[in-house]
Amino acid sequence: KKVSAGCYQYLPQVQPKKEYEISFYVKLDNVKKLEKKWSGFYIRFDYGNGKCQYFPPMPVQMDGSCNWTGFKFRVKTPEDFNKNKKAYLEQMIVSG
Repeated sequence: KKVSAGCYQYLPQVQPKKEYEISFYVKLDNVKKLEKKWSGFYIRFDYGNGKCQYFPPMPVQMDGSCNWTGFKFRVKTPEDFNKNKKAYLEQMIVSG
C-alpha cells in the first residue's frame, strides 16, 4: 500500500542569483521504496521557472530507518527565479 505525505513552504524572501544553504534534519522509521517510482524521503526546491532541484540529488531518495541526521546543501538561485509562479520547498515522503 502506497502512503505519502508532504508539506510546502513558499519562499518570498529568496532572491534570484543568490547563494543559499538548505539544511534540514530527518528521522526515518521503516520507509520502504516503491518499485519503478520515486519514493522514500526527499526535498524538492521548485524555482518557480519550470525547473527544480532535489535534495538529496536525484536519483537518490532516502529509505529505511535512521535516527535524526542533519544535511546541508548549497544552491544558487537562477536569474529567472520566481518568474512563472511562487517558488517553494516541498518535503515529501512516499513509502510502500
